[in-house]
Amino acid sequence: MKLNDFGLLLTSAINNIDENTNIKRELILISDKHRRNLIKNKENINKKQEFYLTNYENKREELRMSYDVYLANRKILLDKWKETGSIADLKNLVAYRFENIENIPNIYTYDIKISKLK
Repeated sequence: MKLNDFGLLLTSAINNIDENTNIKRELILISDKHRRNLIKNKENINKKQEFYLTNYENKREELRMSYDVYLANRKILLDKWKETGSIADLKNLVAYRFENIENIPNIYTYDIKISKLK
């Protein structure tokens, strides 16, 4: 039985009950409460996903892009040193460092358990 079938059965059961009975009101209250809980859970998941994207995934992508730029520039310096073989070009190659090293934790899920202990 699919959720849609369950919804249709529940709707027909609610419509067949008298207006004066408490069962109909209780069913409506339960279904409204369930709907609000689903919306609240969806909002919580969206907040967690947004937090993960901004704090982990986007930072990883920025680090990858800056490292690709570093590698391209380093290749230019390496090719120049290979052509000339001079000490000055070797010094430039050795002095060129990747400075944007950032420690991003190995978290690959939006469901992050945050400890309340310090």
